[in-house]
Amino acid sequence: MRKHLFFDSNQNKYIVLTAIFLLFWYFNYCFPLIWDDYVYSYIFEAGSFRGPLPDSAQRVNGFKDIFISQWNHYFLWGGRTIAHVLAQFFLWQGKSFFYVANSICFVFLLLEMQWIIDKGKINFDFKTKDIVWLFMKTISVLIPCFNERGNVVPMSEAVVQQFKENLPQYDYELIFIDNYSTDGTREKLEDICAQNKKVKAIFNAKNFGQFNSPFYGLCQTSGTVS
Repeated sequence: MRKHLFFDSNQNKYIVLTAIFLLFWYFNYCFPLIWDDYVYSYIFEAGSFRGPLPDSAQRVNGFKDIFISQWNHYFLWGGRTIAHVLAQFFLWQGKSFFYVANSICFVFLLLEMQWIIDKGKINFDFKTKDIVWLFMKTISVLIPCFNERGNVVPMSEAVVQQFKENLPQYDYELIFIDNYSTDGTREKLEDICAQNKKVKAIFNAKNFGQFNSPFYGLCQTSGTVS
């Protein structure tokens, strides 16, 4: 009997792929639009993030609008063009289209990861405990901060409470990235870390900005989901 080129077993592959697709589709369905999504659904103008959208704001309704938006966006923020082109495209097409496209991409990402790990094979012959283990990983929460002495304590308490009450099945780590605060934030963070071993802090030697600091913190995580 000829062995399939990629799949070790054909018996479960369609069921597993469909289940993963539907699960991720449901996650997408449950996730609401946030402020960035709302703003990027309109033609981007200088200052779009600095206050309420003007009455003259127009919804993105074509590739021309996306080009104009990203032209303005690039010269204001200096990057992230590809990600925001995709964001505006899907916001233009609608969430239903995004649900399907994003779920398909997620399935293919999982297939690619397993194909690389198993050296050219995609094996669906796994047990139930393997699936459960997949969802029992450590979640890393990153919070950049600068001069937030009065906010880091309630923020850490809120995150810890969320995991205790709503996500007890997950392990977690909470990482603050202090951007060279000068108001006593560092001392507060040191106290929090001493009281809770799941809370960590990174203290930058200078202010690296709101975009570089989270990326550096991401490189220091030990969780499988961040």
